[in-house]
Amino acid sequence: MKVKVVFYKTVEGYSADCVALPGCVSEGDTLDEAIENVKDAIQEWLAAGGVPEVAIEDVLLQEVEVP
Repeated sequence: MKVKVVFYKTVEGYSADCVALPGCVSEGDTLDEAIENVKDAIQEWLAAGGVPEVAIEDVLLQEVEVP
């Protein structure tokens, strides 16, 4: 299964937010650590019976330029 994840650079490292899985977030000191941690978070979220807010394949990440 592939899940789209948004990673944010923070002063403490990186945070990760799974767009289609409400409340499924994680973090790490490095991007690699955040990726590994969010994989665990996704597995735990699904194992707990979480239901995606939207179909995972329907999530579209797009940059939008604002003048």
